[in-house]
This record gives sequence, C-alpha cells and structure tokens, in this order.
Amino acid sequence: MDSDDSLVALQCDAVAQALQQLRDTFRSRNSPDIVELLDQFWAVQDHLHRLLAALSDDPAKLHNLDQRYPSLSSEVTEILSSASSTPVGSLGAVTYSCRAIHDSLFKIQNLKHSSAMAASA
Repeated sequence: MDSDDSLVALQCDAVAQALQQLRDTFRSRNSPDIVELLDQFWAVQDHLHRLLAALSDDPAKLHNLDQRYPSLSSEVTEILSSASSTPVGSLGAVTYSCRAIHDSLFKIQNLKHSSAMAASA
C-alpha cells in the first residue's frame, strides 16, 4: 500500500469513527452536551473533507474507498437524517456543518460518477 492508499484508508477510518461517535450520541438516552456534539459534527465534517481532498488529488484511489468503506454514503446520509429529526438539527452550527458534510459527500459521489464514466468511455 503506497502512502496515497494509506491516506485514503486513514481518512476512511477517521470518518467511520467520527460517524460512530455521533451515532452513539444520538442513541444515548442522556441529553447531549452541545459542545461535545458540535465537536463530533465538526470531526465528521473535517475528516470527510480530508477524504475528499485525498480522492480529488488522485481519483484513481476511488477504488480504495469502495473497498475500504462501501457504506460511506448510507452512513453519512443516516447521520444527516438523524440530525435533522432532532432539536439539535436546528442549531445554526449543526445546520452549517450538515451542509458542509453533505457538500463533501456530494463531491465524492460526483468523483465516483465521473471516474465510472471515464472508465466506460
């Protein structure tokens, strides 16, 4: 595995861990600490943006994403849906973070689509 492959793998793992922390927070019966919750959203936002940057630098690494983290889209979508259905989803910082997360996911999906189109041409 070269350094680019390991960077994609590292970012995939970081995104997965950040999403799991948010899932755990949403499933908790305790009221979430707002600062902790914001940190968790920002962690997802940051790691997903870093993953996008790594994939944008070399779209050939998209195969690593599909192998390493095939459920990325569905897991991110689940978190965004969970956020919008809770009171914390109305917080401006959470709304902004969710938009940035969605934007990064959309760009990753566009990279995948473009790569698939180029491969079939």
